[in-house]
Formats: sequence, C-alpha cells, structure tokens
Amino acid sequence: MKKIFYLFLLSHGLVACNKDADNQKNPDSSPLGLLIREIPVNPSGFTIQNHENFALWWDDQFDHSQDVASLKQWLSAIRQDVKTNLGMKDPPNTDAGFYYNIYIHHGEDDKFPNSFGNGQGFDQGDLPFLTLPFETLEDFSNIHHEGFHVFQTSGGYEAIDLNNDAVWFIEASAEWYQCSKNTGDNAFITAGSVYANPHFSLWYIPEFWDPNVPADNDWLFGVRQYGVSAFLYFLSNVKNVDRSIISGVYANSTNLSAQEYIYNTMGENQLRGMFADWAVQTAVGFDYLTPGQKTRTMDELNFFATSAEIKAHALELSGSAALGTFSPGQDVKPAAWGYNSIKITNPTSAQLSFSINGTGTGSDGAAAHFEGRIAVKGSAGIQYYDINMPDGLSGQITVPVSGPGDEVYLVISSVPQHFSGYQTFDYSVTISN
Repeated sequence: MKKIFYLFLLSHGLVACNKDADNQKNPDSSPLGLLIREIPVNPSGFTIQNHENFALWWDDQFDHSQDVASLKQWLSAIRQDVKTNLGMKDPPNTDAGFYYNIYIHHGEDDKFPNSFGNGQGFDQGDLPFLTLPFETLEDFSNIHHEGFHVFQTSGGYEAIDLNNDAVWFIEASAEWYQCSKNTGDNAFITAGSVYANPHFSLWYIPEFWDPNVPADNDWLFGVRQYGVSAFLYFLSNVKNVDRSIISGVYANSTNLSAQEYIYNTMGENQLRGMFADWAVQTAVGFDYLTPGQKTRTMDELNFFATSAEIKAHALELSGSAALGTFSPGQDVKPAAWGYNSIKITNPTSAQLSFSINGTGTGSDGAAAHFEGRIAVKGSAGIQYYDINMPDGLSGQITVPVSGPGDEVYLVISSVPQHFSGYQTFDYSVTISN
C-alpha cells in the first residue's frame, strides 16, 4: 500500500483529500483494448459499465443500469461532435490505455470519497476523471458542460498556467458548449451576471481582479465566468463564427490567452464589431435569446442580486435631463473588453444626436479603442444603429425617436488591443436634440 494524494478540480472549487489505494489495472475485453484505472477506495463493491472509451462506476448498493441511458447517448454525441467538428481529441486516458472513469456518487451514502462533487478531477498519474452526483444523470445542461470539460483535457491550454486572465475560458467555453446545444429556458441561467456588470472585462474573476472592487455576492461575481459564455454563443450561434475558432484555444494548445487567440484568429475589426453588436443586444435585455430564456435568465439574476448590485446601465437618464455631456462614474468605467450602456427614457424630441469622445489611453496607459451602437426600443420593436468611429475614439450619430414611450440605449464598448489586467478606459458623450 502506498499513500496517494488526490486533487479534485471541481466546478465549485478545489477539494483535496488523502486516501490509501493500490494502483491496480484491471484488464477488459473492450474492442478498444482499454484497461480500468481504479479509484482511491477498495475496488470491490462497485458496478462498472463500459461505454465507448468511458467507464461508468457506481456503488453496488444502487442500481443505475437503466438510468444512465441519457448519459451514454449524450457522451457519444459530444465525443463525435468535438472530434469531428471542433478539432479536439479523446482525453489522455485513451492514449495511455485506460478508460476515462466517470464516478456516479451518492454523497455520504456510498463508498466513494465524501469529497466527490460535480466536476473534473485528476488522479495520481495526472489522468482526468469525472464525478457526477446521481441527480444529474438526466440533466442536459450539466452533462454537456461537464462533457466538454472531458475533452478540454485532450490538449494543454498553456496560458492558464502562466496568466490568470486566461482562466475564465475554462468555464466559459464549457458553458458555451452546453448553451449552444440547449434550446431550453435554463440554457443561460448565469448570463444575468454579465448583464448586471457589463463594465468588467470578459476575463473578470473576483480573486484575480482589482482588490478595491467589492465582490461579496458569491453568485453575482462568482458565476460571471460561466455567464460570459453568452458572448461566445453570440459569436457561433448568432453571427455564425466557425465553432472551431472557439475550440481552437484547446485544439491548438495555444499559449495565448483565449481572448487574444480569438482576436488574432478572427481579426480585430470583425471581433470588435461583433462584441459591440453583442453588447447592445445584451443591454436591451438579451435580444438574441428566446422569450423563455430571457425570462429565466432575468429571474435568476433578480433572485440572487439586489437592485443596488445591478449596474446594467452606467447612466439612466430621462426627458430633458438626458441632454448634456456625461462621463461614466468611477465605479462603472469600462475595462478592456467590457462595455457601458446609457439608457434614456421618455425622450423629448423626434431625434437625438450623440457625440462620443474617448480618452486615448487607459488608466494604465494601454491604447484605447471604442465601438458605439444605438438601440431604439419602441412599440414596433428594436432598431439598431452603428456609430461610425474611424479612429476608434470619436464618432457622431443622429437617430430618429418615435415618441416619449421609446427607450434609447447608447452602448459604448471598450475593445482595445489589450487582453489582460483591469485598467479602465474613459470617455465622454454629448447628447443633444
């Protein structure tokens, strides 16, 4: 017997435990010629059911022989999709001659370690495995999210070892995969966290961010890396960007952060424009989602956050008070690859003119670049307008307004050629009639 240290990287954080185990290998007659790599407990008393290159485990006192049907079907579809269409490979277990173990557990009621949760782990030989609570076996969203995590392990995403600003993509891409496949109302239940604080960078994670920015709402700030998957979804499912560009962060084992890799691959003008389109459609209330998804997303936000914590609009103006020159407050100035929304209600004229003037550099000296969009939301629907900003700093536009019942949104996206840190980018806007 030898002491083995197991580190489980789960969706809800890092959990460490120590167990004694024999590192045995059980031969199997699979056509793939794979072996079972055992778990950190006595190997007796478990049922093992093989499926392709997966081995599903559960305690013998329970019977999951029938209710794993959906799990098997989804795993097969995920595997075929990511290998055929996304350039990804099987997890390293297969090349090492082992099944990829999936442990279906019942908390403290079975012989698995009590630390097993819902997510990926790595054993003493650095081979990944998955732990699933039995309640999640027919949860489409969870299985597709965790299923994508399985194949993330097929290639090294080198940037995450070197750059905290790359870590967001682990969860954002897995959530992107599930919401791209999910037509249900619950596909975007974390996206409200992005709507609520759009001035943060795509790569915002509380523990790596500005210590002067309060982040004491665990849901609002903690799930944002999941919620920003809405942007990746917008790219692939609304703008029809090739999905392999997003998966290429893993398939090509890049040492760039995900945001820089996608920027370089798509091209600066295309990504900047699409980010600005996503920002304005998000600011008006997720115009690219189904009605049911919008309602579910906003219900989730309003359940977990107070109105004081939601800063969806940097400014909210009404009537004649909307006329003048404005700048965002210090607490909502947009960071790199974040945006501001200025919402105007009860406009007093038949048209409004906007003039944007951006500051040339960020708070730490990076060169600024802005994209501007307008949305006019009235009884006939939403009309969008692009603001021409050839130098990336200034631009003007005049838009028609139907009547006092309209809502007008000016959305200013900060999209510099800068992909790390938390410096902010300032601007002013003059509104007139």
